[in-house]
Amino acid sequence: MRNAPPELHPDVLVVSYSLTVDYQISILRDLIHLFPAAQLLVEGYDETLDAIARVLRAGAKGYFHLSSEPANLLKALAIVQKGRIWAPREAVALMIGPFPEGASIPESGVLTMNARAILNLLQQGLSNKEIAGALGVSEVTIKTHLTKLYRKFGVHTRLELLSYAINHHLVSGH
Repeated sequence: MRNAPPELHPDVLVVSYSLTVDYQISILRDLIHLFPAAQLLVEGYDETLDAIARVLRAGAKGYFHLSSEPANLLKALAIVQKGRIWAPREAVALMIGPFPEGASIPESGVLTMNARAILNLLQQGLSNKEIAGALGVSEVTIKTHLTKLYRKFGVHTRLELLSYAINHHLVSGH
């Protein structure tokens, strides 16, 4: 298919992992091209964390394990629809890959309470605006804190920051 049918305007596309095997991972990029406003949620059974990380790198916003509780599908759809990630944390960490040279593991007391709060809210999938509302500060303040955290840990994106925080136990592993 070269063009999306004009009557289709999906918010979320649910794609079987088996399609990425049969038609290669590039099918996800093709779907993103056809439906640029839609988010992708890949579903499957026993994919490895590496396989899940590959679909996330290819542009999917989530992976739903079909053996999960049915109610979790509704949660996954709601999270992915907002452009957030629904996937095992370990797969998200693998998606990022190794950390850059010079990224240091902080001592336990190095992070301020504000930084810890921001990381915990970031882990919950909140946007900058939502984090700002939860902490009672402006969105610009949150962006400034995130920029400082990016520099501190040698990362460049929210996902890298979250992955670093998870891997270095800066946020709880729940």
